[in-house]
Amino acid sequence: MYSMKFRYRKKLIWGSLLVIVCIFIWSFFTYRITEVPPGINSDEAAIGYNALLISRTLYDENNRFLPVFTLTLDKKDWKQPITLYSTALAFRIFGPSYELLRGVSVVFIIISFVLLFFLLKELFDLKATILGLVVFITTPILMIQSHLALENIAPVPFIVFWLLMILKYQKTQHLKYLLLAGFTLGLSFYSYNAMRLIIPVLTILTVSYIFYIKRKMDLSKVLIPEIYFLVGITPFVIILPWLNTAYPGAILGSGRPAEIISYQQFLAPYLSTFDLSFLYLKGDVTLFHSTGNQGMFLLATLPIFFLGCFKAIQSKKPFFIFVLLVFFLSPILFGLVESVYRASRLLVLLPPYVVISALGICSLFEKKRYLFKYVFTMLVLFLIFLNFLDFINDYWFSYPLRVKQTFPSTAHISFRKLYDQSRRSGLEPVVQLDIFLKENISAQFFRQLYFPDALILWKREEVLPSKAVLLVNSMDLSFSQKAVLNKVNTKMQDYDLWETK
Repeated sequence: MYSMKFRYRKKLIWGSLLVIVCIFIWSFFTYRITEVPPGINSDEAAIGYNALLISRTLYDENNRFLPVFTLTLDKKDWKQPITLYSTALAFRIFGPSYELLRGVSVVFIIISFVLLFFLLKELFDLKATILGLVVFITTPILMIQSHLALENIAPVPFIVFWLLMILKYQKTQHLKYLLLAGFTLGLSFYSYNAMRLIIPVLTILTVSYIFYIKRKMDLSKVLIPEIYFLVGITPFVIILPWLNTAYPGAILGSGRPAEIISYQQFLAPYLSTFDLSFLYLKGDVTLFHSTGNQGMFLLATLPIFFLGCFKAIQSKKPFFIFVLLVFFLSPILFGLVESVYRASRLLVLLPPYVVISALGICSLFEKKRYLFKYVFTMLVLFLIFLNFLDFINDYWFSYPLRVKQTFPSTAHISFRKLYDQSRRSGLEPVVQLDIFLKENISAQFFRQLYFPDALILWKREEVLPSKAVLLVNSMDLSFSQKAVLNKVNTKMQDYDLWETK
């Protein structure tokens, strides 16, 4: 009885600590979330707009009922269901907001953090587990993606859970874990476009790994686990022909295979993935996916990752070799779409990177010398802290100024001020039609967010509406000459607010 109470109390303490840490992660990753980056891009707005429509009506912008994929952005882009429906669910439960639109990415991080805790705890002692989690939350690409309402980050919790299920099966031999591993991998196909190229590789690696750990057994005992895993993934594969018919172009999207004329052309994108200057110094070629001053991973984690790679090979433990192969082989098919230096497409590398880095940290604690065991470990942690401090200071305060041109839309500010002013004054909200057309999908999102029932679109040649708050272009000086208007001082960048009498 005493032993059961002790175990229950221990779980309660661990659970409470995990909740506290998750609250801290939420607070940390949502700091300045609507200011960095300094505007909303069209992809974010498209997800927010359709998620808002689905949360209210169950129909998307194309009037399709609970669609698997949503065609948006002038019918040129398909949005994936995992992020779209996660956002719709968050809007339905907590109420829609711009903060929550981006906050869904932080939720993906928190789920990944919790799953990663259980994965690392299965592999290492508490010290290495905690330090592995430190590597995870200090990864620059994670912070950057947490502030964007995009799909890039959605695969991360699926990959962590898939690795956890493979490890659980290896330890317990319970077939349910392979079923869950297959199901998770299949579902992740619908989290992000790049997973179309990664899932086949991970499937082959999983099947090969199951065969390897069962190679000395009878054929039947090898086939049954393989079947369980494949049964888990099959439902998501067999519906692809129907999906391709119902949603033409959604499966491949814009990432159609390039014409490969040589093996050099095919291998170049794959090998570029492991360019150390890209991974640790420069980052993504797309400005809003990188600060340009830091790589995908922190440079200070490079020594422990290299040490972990060496330790994984030296130990010859199947799971660590498997994780190493996941890291180095996942992007091998990226040559089909000529994806070069796109860190935003490579977040599936983050979970195996953390596991290998934690293994490197763990190997330091195995050393008998005090210098390696504590002093060198503390030095590595200190360098990680300094490296991350340099990144986060640049990201929070300098990076927004550098990328203003990349995020030209200020609709998140102007529509909010229009909403606040109309509520405060009791006047009708009005938007100049030119602004609404210029902001495009962003205007559609914020119209649904703030004015689902009433927003007047006004053309300049029309008579000014009375008793209204007008959002107009600040470059148009003619409004200051109209006696019926009173300017509202809001200090907006591109637009002005005027009240009509």
